[in-house]
Formats: sequence, structure tokens, C-alpha cells
Amino acid sequence: MDIDLGDGKSFEMFQEVEILTPIIFITAYDEHAMKVFNYFTIDYILKPFEVSRGIEELHVALQKFKTIRTSFVILPTLQSIAVLENSPSDIMYRFLVTNGNKLRSVEEHEIDYFFASGKHLFIKTKDELTCIYDDTIKDIINKLDETIFFKINRKFIVHIDAITEIIKHSSQKIEIHL
Repeated sequence: MDIDLGDGKSFEMFQEVEILTPIIFITAYDEHAMKVFNYFTIDYILKPFEVSRGIEELHVALQKFKTIRTSFVILPTLQSIAVLENSPSDIMYRFLVTNGNKLRSVEEHEIDYFFASGKHLFIKTKDELTCIYDDTIKDIINKLDETIFFKINRKFIVHIDAITEIIKHSSQKIEIHL
């Protein structure tokens, strides 16, 4: 497509009609080079040009289009987007904790439970390490994978694998051993 058409500029047409087809512009107007990429533009070829150079530039532009078309397979792309939309992006799998004056990275599978004490949140790991974690019990529960962590009361969030025994004392009271 050219920029300057016999009955106006091609940009005027884009105001009226949404163009969903890839476009290769071949034009003498270099001042529109940036503006054309607001549309579905594959390339921008300036004229005048020698026939052989023009044919080569057009060939490169068409190859670019073919590459884009063959490498952009819609079904896998849509499936990837669906996975991203369906998986919570805020879930945390690794936690930077304070242990004395040292920092340590703890992965979710290493954690037995979180517990709140005073104004602090702690992480208890499987290897019996207790570390301060800079968050609140109220906020951390929304960042954890709900299939493996659950809040047992207002002070504890437990990893399901940390539970060794559950004893039922009454219809409203249970005892959980970790």
C-alpha cells in the first residue's frame, strides 16, 4: 500500500475501517515511517528505487511476513495465554527469610508452617529452623498455593505435608500434630 493514494492518504482509510491484514508500505514519504507501525505493518519500503533493489526489498518483506505467519501458530499461543490467565501469578514458591543477621532463601516445599507471634511472622522449616519473614499472616495466606497450605487458625498456616496426625476430640475441636 502507498501512503498517498489518488483520493487521499491511506491513514484516512484506517480511521474508517479496521485493517486486519498485514501491510507492506511502498511509498516516497519517509516522514510517515514511525506512524505506519501503529497499524498491522510488516515493512516500509521507500521509493524511488531501482527495480532490482525494490524487488529484493519486497522479497525480504514477504519473507518476513511468511516467517511471522508460520512461527505464530495460534492454538499453542492461545493455550499458553489460557494457562497464564488460569494460574495465579501472585503465588509465591520461594521466601527470603531472616535468620539472625543472615538472609536465606526457603522454598515452599521446605516449609512446615507459618506462625504469627506478636507483630512478627515466622516460618518453621522441615529442618527445624525458625526464621522471621517480613509479612503478615493476613497477607501471606493470599500468596500461598491453597492446595498445599491452609490456615488452621488466626495464627497458623500449615503445609499439608507437615501434618502427621489429626485427632478428633469433639465435633468442634481437633488436634493437629506436625
